[in-house]
Amino acid sequence: MVYFPGLWLELCGWIGALVLMGGAMFWLLVSAGAKNNPNANNDDEITGIVLALISGLSAIPYAVVMVVGGRKMRALSGYGWAMIASIGGISSVVLFPFACVFAFVPVVFGVWGLVALANPVVSLAFEENARGSNGRED
Repeated sequence: MVYFPGLWLELCGWIGALVLMGGAMFWLLVSAGAKNNPNANNDDEITGIVLALISGLSAIPYAVVMVVGGRKMRALSGYGWAMIASIGGISSVVLFPFACVFAFVPVVFGVWGLVALANPVVSLAFEENARGSNGRED
């Protein structure tokens, strides 16, 4: 029940990181173009650098949460990580509105993940897996 939402959340994390890093490169190129343009305002260069930093630095935590959470969801090994990845997928439309239509894709998988995680059978599977990995038997 959680394998496919976990897989898709992980893929959204990797793809999101690539898109955000691409956005950072784009804004660095805009900034470089503004620096070489005598008609450009000096603020254009600074704005490009700031947007590149925001895009590049936001890619790191987003990718970590989505990739780790998706993997742990698939392995039934970290309920908290899986929940955070699902919420991260849902919140991507708010965090990255400049991605337009593509920001809605992780929302679908985040909702799917939350619905799957809310299933009592899945919760029990996470608990059983945690109990088995700790070496305890009740």
